[in-house]
Formats: sequence, C-alpha cells, structure tokens
Amino acid sequence: MSRFKTVRGNGVEPLPIVEKYGGELVIASSVTRLEGSPYTHMVTYKFESADKARAFYESEESKELSKLRREVTEGTVVFVPGYSGI
Repeated sequence: MSRFKTVRGNGVEPLPIVEKYGGELVIASSVTRLEGSPYTHMVTYKFESADKARAFYESEESKELSKLRREVTEGTVVFVPGYSGI
C-alpha cells in the first residue's frame, strides 16, 4: 500500500484540505533517484500565494496530515517561491 493511500486510509483526504487554502496538486508520483536523497515519492502542491501556502501549513487540518505523514514516512516540507520569469 502506498504511503499516500495510508494517510487517506486513516480517514484524511489531503486534496480537499489543500484546495480549501487555494492550493492544487501538481505532482503525486513515485520517482527515480539519480542523485541525492533516497526518497521514492514526491508530492508537490501549488498555492495562489505564499500567504495561502503558509495558512495551509499552519492550519489544524494540515497539522493532522503532517502527524499522519510522519507516522508512515520520512520527508521534507519546503516552501519554494514561484518562478516569475527572467
């Protein structure tokens, strides 16, 4: 069973929570490591603004997701600013 399904299997659906804060799912996939970290999966969300991303991260719903995620996997959470062009 995938770790994402394990979180969902605990009664928490991540995507509606992300969408509530103006986010959308961009990537949810297994990955092939060429260099670097040993992680085998990647999930990436895009938010309308940094403030909305922060509001999502600091929400009680997100804290519950994080708790479940930490129980089934190791990972890193980062904020990356959007690309505004050159």
